[in-house]
Amino acid sequence: MKYNNQVKTQFKRIVKLDEASINKIAAGEVVERPAAVVKELIENALDASAVSIQISFSHGGKSMIKVIDDGWGIHKDELKLAIESHSTSKINHNNLSNIDTFGFRGEALPSIAAVSKLTLKSRSQGELEASELICSSGKIEKIRPAALTAGTTIEIRDLFYSTPARLKFLRSDRVETQAVFDVVKRLALSNPNVKFHLQDTTKSQTKVYLDLSEEISPRKYLDRIKKVLGTNFSENCVELNYQKDSYSVSGFTSLPTNSAGRSVNQFFFVNGRSVRDKQLVSALNAAYFDFVSKDRFAAAVVYLDCEPSLVDVNVHPMKSEVRFKFPKEVRSLIIHAVRDTLSRNGLKSNSALRNKTLETFSSNEPVSVGTNVSNFDNSIGSSGHLKSEQIELYNKEGWLSGKVEPSRLDDDISYTKSPLGVAKAQLHKNFIVSQSSDGLILVDQHAAHERITYEKLKKQYVTKKIESQSLLIPEIIDLLGNEKEVILHFSETLLKIGFEVEAFGENAICLRGVPALLGLANLKDLIIDLVDELLACGQIDSIEARVDAVISRISCHGSIRSGRQLNAEEMNQLLRQMEATPFSAQCNHGRPTFVELKLSDIQKLFGRT
Repeated sequence: MKYNNQVKTQFKRIVKLDEASINKIAAGEVVERPAAVVKELIENALDASAVSIQISFSHGGKSMIKVIDDGWGIHKDELKLAIESHSTSKINHNNLSNIDTFGFRGEALPSIAAVSKLTLKSRSQGELEASELICSSGKIEKIRPAALTAGTTIEIRDLFYSTPARLKFLRSDRVETQAVFDVVKRLALSNPNVKFHLQDTTKSQTKVYLDLSEEISPRKYLDRIKKVLGTNFSENCVELNYQKDSYSVSGFTSLPTNSAGRSVNQFFFVNGRSVRDKQLVSALNAAYFDFVSKDRFAAAVVYLDCEPSLVDVNVHPMKSEVRFKFPKEVRSLIIHAVRDTLSRNGLKSNSALRNKTLETFSSNEPVSVGTNVSNFDNSIGSSGHLKSEQIELYNKEGWLSGKVEPSRLDDDISYTKSPLGVAKAQLHKNFIVSQSSDGLILVDQHAAHERITYEKLKKQYVTKKIESQSLLIPEIIDLLGNEKEVILHFSETLLKIGFEVEAFGENAICLRGVPALLGLANLKDLIIDLVDELLACGQIDSIEARVDAVISRISCHGSIRSGRQLNAEEMNQLLRQMEATPFSAQCNHGRPTFVELKLSDIQKLFGRT
């Protein structure tokens, strides 16, 4: 490839671009693909107070897009003005700091008209007849009377036909169809009081993607979410309801055990506007930092409302990004809203697993049990629950290996009334079988105790009460490569958590103290794991993120191991501690710590109902 590097000596005059060129350039910013056209047209309908919107498209929106609404409509004298640049009815007195509509630039219709064949038919309230405008490549061909009851109908054909270069860069019909579906889905989630009908007319057999009626119940947002995202999310989520100063956060976010490998089901709305804001995504992921593994993502539908003056929506041509006046406040708000909500919901767990269990039993496949324990009060009263101070399970000497004593357990009625019931047996030296008042519960003893240890260490760290236990004989640990430098670089951070580390020789460290809760874990393996964790955190992560990551590793090493036999008292003490520990429904990696099979589900398995 050759480049012309010659210096140009001929100067060119500055000229004003013609209207057609201006609109085509604007179209490159506003109308990047068919889905962007659908978004702009639906938002116009919503701004016109439409309560019913019908969307049709073919070939991913490349050949045809049609949007019908029952909104206010456009007066026939304003049809021509509607497709002229920077003509809008959505802002007054040049006030761009208090925008409460979706559109306001006045670029959408002119930009769309410049690169397509557009037919605009509308009848405003009070008019006796409708009017129709036909436009091609931005040029009006005719305006004539038309038949229409009310509202507006816009039909776009042959998108980008006048700019073939743009058309060439569109994706396949399947990909563009998915983008259209995603746009309509987002708008439907933020407007449950509006009917949406989305259909693909490419083939003779019309395919309906969405047919949503108006939601009128007090739980209209959850009802709409259930229809759009399915029951897997709606039945395994918790409701957000958090207010602080001039901000409010509402919506629903999934249980940590209901995470996914992609972030496609994270939806954010700011004052009703769907946005893809990196700051909000980062805040949500930070809220789940110690609940799900790094390659998993929680699903969420988050509605953030604030005064219009606190957010600038005029920073992106497609208005898909926003800028907050106080970004740190917003980040903190999202994190606190999610974490407080998860904390209040105690041991509520993934009910989708229970449904999978019933299907598995019926198909003779390996069993995978699911859980759905109701919300409960985490406080410990005098009804037989043991205080955490009374219980020490951290690798203490003299673990009993005797069998469960049914007579003793049956006498303790207070345990049966507890959310996690009373321990009945231990399976394969790892799973505790517990009987609750209305079902059967299986507990992973290592995962459960890992969460208990983690929460205790975090609480001690926050209150600066982490107890460090000096080793009678300091542990000398040989390291490889730069592992020694990594440990010593973070020695101050480790000291805050209870580790006393110092250099020893050329490639070794001397470990003189460890957190008291750690007990007699394999210290060398733990140090090697901490090196990996600190390297994964990197230099850019905050101290808090590094501390959380280190504490998570410590908790894993300091917890009851799989294969450890427990007696009845020890198993019940573990259950009581789970009930008293926040977020104990899942371990630090997002896996469930226990699963439950309701009595009614057990009866179904045996055909008793």
